[in-house]
Amino acid sequence: SSDLKPIIPCEQGDHPEPGITQCFLLDRKVEVVDGRVVVLEPDLENWFHFPGTVAVALTGWFQEYACVMRKYNHLSISGLFVPTKVRPKNRIRHDGSVDLELDAEEFELLLRGIERIGRIYLAAATPENGVTLHLATKAMLLDACGRPVRIRTYGQLRWAIAEIRKRGPAFVNLLTSHPQGGNCLGSVVDPATFRLNLCDGRQVENLRIVDGSIFPAGCEINPQLTIKALAHFAADRILGVTYATAGV
Repeated sequence: SSDLKPIIPCEQGDHPEPGITQCFLLDRKVEVVDGRVVVLEPDLENWFHFPGTVAVALTGWFQEYACVMRKYNHLSISGLFVPTKVRPKNRIRHDGSVDLELDAEEFELLLRGIERIGRIYLAAATPENGVTLHLATKAMLLDACGRPVRIRTYGQLRWAIAEIRKRGPAFVNLLTSHPQGGNCLGSVVDPATFRLNLCDGRQVENLRIVDGSIFPAGCEINPQLTIKALAHFAADRILGVTYATAGV
């Protein structure tokens, strides 16, 4: 594409940003097709990350990489929630590391989310202060001449997304900030007593699970409020059982 430009030295706008903002949620876009709810674009959220985690996720070379990190207070970091299906490939290993893969449908939803974030940021650009997008890919995207691409227009964004689509989900840096599932309520955990059901039908005494592991699968938003609600509910039930046992 003719609008792809090579990396140029650091640029600073005249009006510094107030720093990285946190916890702004933009609802997903859905549409009902043949009576079925179809997610057109996923939920978006920006959140705070320290320079170290930004540096790990950011792809860049030498001067271009250093320029971005020097402008840490000018960055706005956004992510998107892609709910993953329950399947054996997505698991936590014994050493605590996470195996996370996307299928074709989930990958396409991820790409639509990247485009949605890009449109929002590019709309904030002005002639005096442009916006540069940095995508969390495993390697830098290069133009036809082998130069790193600077994404500053919608055309460049669409080109970058098409390149990522060609390379597949493994080309994107994936992470999960809110791992969920593993102890599904009603299957592994008895919904009446909150005791853990073992495969032979026995129950483990005095075990209560009220964290994100009781979710049946990963949801599309921060589960913090839901976990708090479950904790309150479980606490009331635990207190009720305790008082009844004590004869109060």
